[in-house]
Amino acid sequence: MNRLGLIRVLKLNNNNLQQIPTLNMFTEIHTLDLSNNELTNIPAGVFSSLGQLLHLDISFNNITLSERTIRRESFQGLTNLKTLRMKQNRRPTEFDYEAVTALNETLEELYITGTPTFSTQLSHLSHLHTLSLGGYECNVPSLKANDQPTLSKLPLKRFSARNCKIQKIDRAFLQNFWTTLERLDLSCNHLTDHLIEITLGVGNKLETLILDNINRDGIVCPWNETLNGYVANLKGTPLQTLSLQANQVKEATGINLRELFPELKYLDLSQNDFSGVAFYIAQTVQGQPVPKPDLTVFYNKDLQLPALRFIGLQALTTAFDCGGYDERILNCNEDSPLFLDDDFYWDHNHQPDIVDFQLLLEAVSTLSLQDQLCLGYGLCFDSVDPISQLIANIQDMAEPHTSYKAINNTIYYLLAESQRSNEDIVTYIQNIRFFLVNLTTAAIGYNNFVTESKQEISSDLCSNIYLYPNNADTLNFSYSNFAFGACSQVVGFKYLTTISCIECRMRGWNIDTFQHLPLQHLEMSRNELGQFLREDLEAERLRSTPLLRRLDLGEQQDGGILYFSNRMILANHPNLTHLDLHGNHLIAWNISISENKELLFLDLRDNEIFYIDEVFRNEIDDQNEETNLEVKLAGNDVRCTDFTSLPYIHWLINSSSVVDTQDIVCAEVEMTITQYLMSEQKPAKDDMKPHENLPLNAAFITGIAVLTILGLLLIGWFYRHTIIYKWYRWRRPAHASYQTGDQEMDQLANINSYLSYSDRYVDDVIAVQKILQEDGSGVTVITRDRDATPGLMTQVSVARFIAQSDRPIVFLTPDYLKDPITKFEFELLKQKGFGKVILVTFGMDSVKQLEHLPALITDIISNEKHIVWPRGICARNVSGEQAAAQALLQKLRKDCGDCA
Repeated sequence: MNRLGLIRVLKLNNNNLQQIPTLNMFTEIHTLDLSNNELTNIPAGVFSSLGQLLHLDISFNNITLSERTIRRESFQGLTNLKTLRMKQNRRPTEFDYEAVTALNETLEELYITGTPTFSTQLSHLSHLHTLSLGGYECNVPSLKANDQPTLSKLPLKRFSARNCKIQKIDRAFLQNFWTTLERLDLSCNHLTDHLIEITLGVGNKLETLILDNINRDGIVCPWNETLNGYVANLKGTPLQTLSLQANQVKEATGINLRELFPELKYLDLSQNDFSGVAFYIAQTVQGQPVPKPDLTVFYNKDLQLPALRFIGLQALTTAFDCGGYDERILNCNEDSPLFLDDDFYWDHNHQPDIVDFQLLLEAVSTLSLQDQLCLGYGLCFDSVDPISQLIANIQDMAEPHTSYKAINNTIYYLLAESQRSNEDIVTYIQNIRFFLVNLTTAAIGYNNFVTESKQEISSDLCSNIYLYPNNADTLNFSYSNFAFGACSQVVGFKYLTTISCIECRMRGWNIDTFQHLPLQHLEMSRNELGQFLREDLEAERLRSTPLLRRLDLGEQQDGGILYFSNRMILANHPNLTHLDLHGNHLIAWNISISENKELLFLDLRDNEIFYIDEVFRNEIDDQNEETNLEVKLAGNDVRCTDFTSLPYIHWLINSSSVVDTQDIVCAEVEMTITQYLMSEQKPAKDDMKPHENLPLNAAFITGIAVLTILGLLLIGWFYRHTIIYKWYRWRRPAHASYQTGDQEMDQLANINSYLSYSDRYVDDVIAVQKILQEDGSGVTVITRDRDATPGLMTQVSVARFIAQSDRPIVFLTPDYLKDPITKFEFELLKQKGFGKVILVTFGMDSVKQLEHLPALITDIISNEKHIVWPRGICARNVSGEQAAAQALLQKLRKDCGDCA
């Protein structure tokens, strides 16, 4: 308890608290979060011991803001408080701002639900620079200087009245903050008629302007000419962030942002209507219009801002009703992160080494006709090098910080690409499609880029992400119909570390799609990649991303991944720290993480993994010791009543790797595995009375003897395969090798081979048996009786045959291990050692037929160490049958020195 005084941040949010607990012992905390509970009031003096508190959040409780629920004494003792958040889901009454006067000398940020009028007490908050009024039930119908004299006196740097039902606003109100206002959010109000007042009212300090969904009532649709003119009024402001989401803007042309805001770093034009002109063109397929990617928005010179780091072009192919928007992208009831956050970092993590594209075009246009002919067609008439001249022109026109290396890299990159495309460099530059050169993040999700045809994609879209080099490190295509993986040899993205494509209907990617990308985070949840990953026998489909640190493949929508065919699929990713495979119907965890020495988090929730083999459990525990690996397994029900599951249950409960043990339940009974294990344990003391006719000691000894016999019988039953196998192995007769002349032969006389098969293919098995036992082969093939029943005598004879065989053969057909006898045979073959087993596949046409087979078998097939017998034995393919027989005989004789 003494250490509680050292805590600096205390989060008690989302705990269903009905009253604030005693906080006297937390004397040093500077951040307290009580949001999203069930508090109804703030009692007097409840925070009196928290003199060091800087940030308090009591928002979204059941507090009706009034003088009865919050009083001046409620904040008594908070002598250093700087931030107070108290927005609620309830409609406020006339709140008495006398309650916050105790904070007059310190409070800098206030987040509260707005009311029509504000008490003059608010004006005494002399240090208040951030005021947010918006959200649920905000009602501020007028923001005119005459109507809001109290607000007008505040030294505001940031002001938000988001979704406040504003009907009136004038420039005089905003001009009160002419020399201080840096961030303004008036989103989700109908302000199309007042936009000129806003753009003329903001001062020369404005850096962030958020005007999302202000064409709310749909009076002006589309909204082009007036918007363009009003935005021009902002010229001269040091604007770095501009968001104009969901405003029915039809075209971006005419808003010359490059000229107006040369330092703009963040631009969001999502949910506008570029559908007919600037984003994609419609075609008709079977009588229905189908969007096809054209992305001519990237040709728009007005959007080519040299400093832009983020562009949002989401949901541009969605037809919204006038004033409508997608609530997954835009939340009108919560403050925008653009308004709240101070930690947006727009600068590059590297020195930009690419020339602004528009600058490149201007430099090309300044070349003489002679230089252009020389560059374009090789018609050079003097010793002047046009490439050197082009570089010199760019140096003269570029900003001082543009390095010679950046210019040189750009020119020679484009020269190489133009030659590869069989074009002259001048034409190539003039016709290029490109991303913004200094962009770090492009959010272009929620768009319909392609038709429904598998993973095909227009070559136009691949071209847009192919030709011009850039500084992008994050691309977000989530919730789009976008088969990025169909593009091959994607180049130009030398700094791209993150691709997010959640629910993009992706069915796969080319092996070389990511080959030239330094990807560290691949987010591919909720796609259709199950079959694609399941059939990756060679573990090659992720091999081109060796730098990967985060891989998200949760909830594949084509039935899930089910299983991985190659247990070393992650071996090429030594830097992997996070792996998410939740919700994929995985039937087993058979992936080795022995090479993933930095793995921190493994999400296997909501699969069908009822058991994990000991070898993989040991790998998880070893990794936990190295990196504190956390594994989530909730939603994978355990077969608790199966005796063999007991060690697994103990591991789940005792391993420090598994962090959600309390949520793992039994498949057969309605209880958690912890509850089940406790119910199986006997009490420490037994209240049983001694037997009436038997002395206590004799009864105890008899009970021990009975339990011992039962235990031996039980052990014998569970290890029956081993016992029977060892018995007949001990009685196995010896064989003799022979020589021909002076040369010792690897062949062995009388090689005994037991052939395991399912009854459905017995005729084919007999045919194989005859072929292998032809004269001179030296091979004897043993099989069990046809249509044998799975009784004790059959099991004994099968155990004898397998124990005394030299090289067993498994005749693998689609129904193998689906009957009791082949399952019994398989257990005995494991005792013999599966390295001595020869696997022959017959009639296996699809990877899906391997789904029920254990890793011992699938690993042999994955490594191509099996023999494929031609379909139709003794029918048509005689040459193929003979070749398979020769391969099988050779495999029987090879490395069989221990058979004698």
